[in-house]
Amino acid sequence: MAPDQDYDQDNSHVDDTQKYFFKCMVGDFPEKMAIPQKFVDNFNGHISEVIKLEAPDGNIYNIQAIRDLNKIVLGSGWGVFVSFYKLKAGYFLVFRETRRRDCGSHDNNSRKTKKMTPVDSPSPRSEGVTSPEVTMNSAGLREITEPHYVLATGCNLTTAQKAEVDALVKKVRPVIPFYITAMNKTSMSGSLVICKDYAAKYLPHEEQFITLCHPHKSNIWVDNLKVITDGSCMLSVGWSCFVLHNELRESDICLFEVSKNDGEVTMVVHSLEGGHHLQGKEPESQNKCSYPVKVEVTEEEESDKEHAESSYYYSRYAYDLTGEEQEEIFRSALIQQGNPVYVAVLQENHVSSRNNLLTFPREFAAKHLAERSHDILLLRPNRREKWCVRYYYHSMMRIQGFSYRSWTKFVSDNGLQEGHVCVFELMKGVCEATMMVHVFRKFNGRFVLLD
Repeated sequence: MAPDQDYDQDNSHVDDTQKYFFKCMVGDFPEKMAIPQKFVDNFNGHISEVIKLEAPDGNIYNIQAIRDLNKIVLGSGWGVFVSFYKLKAGYFLVFRETRRRDCGSHDNNSRKTKKMTPVDSPSPRSEGVTSPEVTMNSAGLREITEPHYVLATGCNLTTAQKAEVDALVKKVRPVIPFYITAMNKTSMSGSLVICKDYAAKYLPHEEQFITLCHPHKSNIWVDNLKVITDGSCMLSVGWSCFVLHNELRESDICLFEVSKNDGEVTMVVHSLEGGHHLQGKEPESQNKCSYPVKVEVTEEEESDKEHAESSYYYSRYAYDLTGEEQEEIFRSALIQQGNPVYVAVLQENHVSSRNNLLTFPREFAAKHLAERSHDILLLRPNRREKWCVRYYYHSMMRIQGFSYRSWTKFVSDNGLQEGHVCVFELMKGVCEATMMVHVFRKFNGRFVLLD
């Protein structure tokens, strides 16, 4: 037989539900597929506008049936089926027809919905989008319902995980489909890539800061969502903190619940692995001291106690903090490993409304900041606000730090006072200079992290 021939067979002598035809995928099959006329004739030439195509794996695709050059052709929705199952030229499919009356109508003359099942088709790929559903509203107009979730490449759900996902979908009823991915060495080490198909449809098309949340914790993590040249997006610094603080492990399944409000993007990250990340318990890593104690002192006025191999720097007054106090501070701040840190005990000249100046160590500035005046974005843990503060650099005067109006506003908005301890964490891996500022005050002899 010629490869472009329609393979159809008249089975009118058997029950209607057993009618079937054969089809070889050739030509422009990814765009449309004609239904053999002999098969159509079994229904007196009447085929419903929407055909439910059920795959062997149980997924159902709603596909528009249109008339094209006196043929009935599978149109809108067929391309999704072709793409999802990676159909290729030369593939051979068998379609079997069943019919069921539309339960939503009680009119004796109501249209019947045709259902065709490819009983011999390739196995589906393990990644991609769950199929969108096409339904008819009361006015007869087609409505497209978004898929409930998108699976990242290589993310395979077990039967139990699939049941958990379905239950969560039913509970949350997301407006934007979940993005589901499995934790691997790359996403554990500091960066997580979101596939370009999902990113193009549901995420910002340019870099911006977003908020990561845990479903059972009040904390938030701010991250810079990067747009990669191929159209995909990447989480990095804030994601690293989220992974650390919530004890995610390799092979964990993460569901990203995305929401948008006035241009702001929030992702609630759910974990599936036995729920051990959803209980809101404190991570064990908080009880470990993984930071250097009293390693660098700065300027105000400088000390010779410097350790070039360390990324922790201290003001003169911060150097007076005891080892126990520093451990108390860093256990609460949860600094991401590798981020440079400057610890300062605020003095009157740092927080005054006039002539204020908070200087940074020269070595800190030389290693980690540009040798020019520029803006630095300041963030606070568990806060959505952002402050653009001017960093002033004067090489002749050997001064580098925050001052004037923008710093005054940050001081005022956050209620900073003399004696507060500020931990300036310079975020690595972001295009724009950004610092997370952790603020502590002493209460009943202990340092308490301020929101």
